[in-house]
Amino acid sequence: MSYDVEEMKEKIHDRMAKAIRETFSPSPLITQRWIQPFPNSKPADFRYFGITKIAKALGTDLKTAMYAIMPNLDMRGVNVRMFSTVEGWIDFFLIDPEIEDEEDPKAIHYNGRLVGRRPLVWGEMAKNLNDRRKNRLLEGQ
Repeated sequence: MSYDVEEMKEKIHDRMAKAIRETFSPSPLITQRWIQPFPNSKPADFRYFGITKIAKALGTDLKTAMYAIMPNLDMRGVNVRMFSTVEGWIDFFLIDPEIEDEEDPKAIHYNGRLVGRRPLVWGEMAKNLNDRRKNRLLEGQ
């Protein structure tokens, strides 16, 4: 699988910036320097370092900032899978369309056949947790 590093970096930045602008008003400063590619895909293909800076600018903790952004982050069409770290970074791994199914992030295909399932990815987990939090708040009223 080959890709243009700068093109992928720009796509990820655009999606992250859009999600951050949709989440926070007014939006904190967003810069493309917060996304770094890694040689040999170790520890990831790309890493987003901006969550710590966003949390600091908003005066909140990392988890709150990440949970707020993730439901608005739509990475469909970019062919990446996301995972977060305890340090507040988001790792992006490129998806090989021959093996992984972007529309069903838990599906793993091999030679056109479904061969397994992955655990929930961050976007789904954050959305589920955010929905549960909203339901608890509504029940408490």
